[in-house]
Amino acid sequence: MDKKLSLATILALTVFSAVAAPLKIGWATADASTDRPVFLQGLNHRRVSQGLRDPITITALVIDNGEDCVIFNSWDTSCVFGTVAKRVRAGVAQKLPGFPVEKIIFNAIHTHTGPSTGPGYDDPESINYRNMFIDKAADTIVRAWNDRKPGKIGYGYDFAVTCFSRRPVYFDDLRKRPGKDGKPKTPGFSPDIHAKLHGDSNDPMFSHMEAAPDPFVNFLFTYDLNDKLTGMIFNIAFPSQVSLPDMKLGSDCWSDIRRELKKEFGDIHLLPQCAAAGDLTYKIPYYNRATKRKHELLFGRKEAFPGEFERRRCTEQMMAALHRTLPWASKELYGDLPLRHISTTLHLKRLYASEERIREAEENLVKLQELKKDKNIDPEKLKRVNNAFWRNKKILSLNDEIKKKPTWAMEFHVLRIGEVAFVSERYELYTDFGQRIQARSPFTQTFTIQLSAGLPDLPGFVGAYLPTARSLPNGGYQSHPLNNYNSPSPEGGQQMVDEAVRLLYELKKDDEKAPQSAEKSEPHPERTK
Repeated sequence: MDKKLSLATILALTVFSAVAAPLKIGWATADASTDRPVFLQGLNHRRVSQGLRDPITITALVIDNGEDCVIFNSWDTSCVFGTVAKRVRAGVAQKLPGFPVEKIIFNAIHTHTGPSTGPGYDDPESINYRNMFIDKAADTIVRAWNDRKPGKIGYGYDFAVTCFSRRPVYFDDLRKRPGKDGKPKTPGFSPDIHAKLHGDSNDPMFSHMEAAPDPFVNFLFTYDLNDKLTGMIFNIAFPSQVSLPDMKLGSDCWSDIRRELKKEFGDIHLLPQCAAAGDLTYKIPYYNRATKRKHELLFGRKEAFPGEFERRRCTEQMMAALHRTLPWASKELYGDLPLRHISTTLHLKRLYASEERIREAEENLVKLQELKKDKNIDPEKLKRVNNAFWRNKKILSLNDEIKKKPTWAMEFHVLRIGEVAFVSERYELYTDFGQRIQARSPFTQTFTIQLSAGLPDLPGFVGAYLPTARSLPNGGYQSHPLNNYNSPSPEGGQQMVDEAVRLLYELKKDDEKAPQSAEKSEPHPERTK
């Protein structure tokens, strides 16, 4: 049997301990672009691409030490559908029998101008594109695995302020405000209580932005045995949505980062990962006028495409963090490390509607039923009433459904490569959860990865939000049970945090068996530009 396949068979077995052993590293990148019209994923209405803005890239990185391995597979898409990930794994298994497909960690950069790859878009064009994407994703993993060579890693961190809270919080209850016509609103089931997604902060009742920015950028660099840089993981709390209004297919800032890297370092690989950033966005709502003035003075022209100027700002921030990190991180490279990767399934408690929300829905249904009896009701108003009636009924039936199925299954990865740890999960994770994991981790640096796979038991579903307990009383689109019917509750989120920390400490125990050693390196011209 081929040595690579026999090693893969060994790696497919459960690993109970880790030892320091020589690292092998493999990279592969594929272009999944198309100039044909495809559906863009990420908003509540269907959009069709009108050309190509940026290349759509799939990147694979394999790191193994003969004892265990990890395969990262990053997609320039909004999310990872479980059905698509399952087919990619099947494609890899077909080409490499015995390959440890459970060790593959898929993640999406979360661009909203990326192609839809999941079910629900089943016209011939979408099916053809999905099949092509799946084939290319599987091929990157196979090529990266077969291209493994002895190598080294370095790691470090810095700061880049690319994102801010997108949840303004208000002193008053938004449900009690009159409608635009000054009259009481139709009894609906408003998601907004004290918070509103992208709400107006120029409001007398504006209190604060709910979350603080997370400026951390975690880097993992890979090198060959001659200390030549071959690629990097770029892990940052940055949902890539700067060009959200654009109608052209694109990968947002990551295309700009790749272009800058190519100028400086040649054909190295970049694997972007979105850290916990479910409640963040690239803009500051109360600085819109200041931003507009800045752009007018700085560029002296209109944007060539939506988000062009802010993409420049975010790219400059991230590249500056890289330039500050690479020189010192490259002074200490590791070629022999313990590597251990735990892949499991968590069953997280689901998000219930609160008793207050239930009472509100019951009261609304009574009022709406009376409105529906009005024979002279305006057709447009009747449409709104029927929609509100459905939403209120749904919130009541939702809790009944949750009682029958109180948990969601979630693919969960926790791994360590020396003193670097990774924790991946499938939701748009509020930043608090990511910080809890990092703060309690026993490792020097811990990377969190959100939107990393679909649900195993409901593979067509994609990422919803995982809100915190402090956000739920504020409501808003992201902290609303009806919009997050396939989400865990804050208790489920803390369950995930506690399990991540438990497994990280389990991995840390391996240090008693496998001490690490670092190779001190002289600064290399290619790494200090």
